[in-house]
Amino acid sequence: MRFGHVNHDQDSEESVAACIHVDDKGDPTMTPDWWKFEGSLSHTFAFAPAELVDKSLEFLRHEDGVDVYLNKLTDEEVYSSRTGEK
Repeated sequence: MRFGHVNHDQDSEESVAACIHVDDKGDPTMTPDWWKFEGSLSHTFAFAPAELVDKSLEFLRHEDGVDVYLNKLTDEEVYSSRTGEK
């Protein structure tokens, strides 16, 4: 398997994350009929460098193993889970 990004349709330059079998011969990306790019993780994903976290994220609560922050730049809640937590 290889991980990379592919255009979600031929008419768009918007890409989605995808796993591709190493022997793939260029078959089209398949998605369920109900899937939409708008609102998907590929569309809404945001990365915050560690040095900006203290400035742009405000901790709100810890809920069901997930830390919830307020992104002060977008005024939206951001969720972060911890790996290895028991």
